[in-house]
Amino acid sequence: MIGNERTKTVERPALLEAIDTTLRTIESRTRLYRNLVVLVSLTALGLPMMALLLHQWTFLIGLLALPAYVGAFLVLDGRVVRAWRDEICRLRNQRELNVAQLKETLTAFRYIPAATLREMLAMLSPEKPRT
Repeated sequence: MIGNERTKTVERPALLEAIDTTLRTIESRTRLYRNLVVLVSLTALGLPMMALLLHQWTFLIGLLALPAYVGAFLVLDGRVVRAWRDEICRLRNQRELNVAQLKETLTAFRYIPAATLREMLAMLSPEKPRT
């Protein structure tokens, strides 16, 4: 009977999971950066225009928020990258992910920004830590 059959849960290969994690991380970092650009642009253009139109120069104080925007971006981006690195290390340690093969596979993808990928992959050590 169909109701009595047990369905097996198929575990995805570690390499495929690592590739998916990397691509999602790069998409997340891109989205964060795009949001930063929009926020900085609106602030840098909008506040001076408001100051000119309303003759209220106190609007220009809002430009002091620009470094805070960049700082928040750096913190969030660092968290995203650390979470990615931790996941890749977990796959390497628990599921025998071959990091060299991951690097080779990812560098073959031409649509991934090469500099971003190179810097992310530089954080990975090729082998498991010895205990």
